[in-house]
Amino acid sequence: VFYCHESTVFYSSFEVDGEQPWFSPGFSFEVPGGTGPITGLASMDGVLVIFKRDAVYAVDGEGPPENGGTGTEFSEARRFNIKQGCTDPRSICQIPDGIAYRSERGLELLTRGYKNVWIGEKVQATVNLYPYTGGSTYDVENSRLLVSLGNVLAADGGLNFLYPGVTLCC
Repeated sequence: VFYCHESTVFYSSFEVDGEQPWFSPGFSFEVPGGTGPITGLASMDGVLVIFKRDAVYAVDGEGPPENGGTGTEFSEARRFNIKQGCTDPRSICQIPDGIAYRSERGLELLTRGYKNVWIGEKVQATVNLYPYTGGSTYDVENSRLLVSLGNVLAADGGLNFLYPGVTLCC
């Protein structure tokens, strides 16, 4: 289990049948560089992908052993030569070709070869009209990415919801 706060990634022990994952203060690592805090996490082919607003990183490793380990079971975060990071964690979606996400530029794809491809060029005018992402999912039956966009994000009783906008199909 992974979670992040600011520029730190925290992780739990590995899963054991009948036991809850546990956390230790030593089970964390920093992700230096990039602008601002971590904006999202994803997994692709056994590698943890870490997004900031203008950067994409990868970390690999097996995690801590049963005895807790030393806290060095993961590689250091390596930054890819990609200038378009993720601006909205709700946009991150695993698809067969890699990880789709929303950047300052629009809709992007981090390929399985860790190259960045701008997949939203044809729908950029629509993306610009709707600055908030309600969520993304992959439609397996029709082989397409669905991204819900809106122009107002509101909170009601602690829950965020998106006023109706548009759903893009890519």
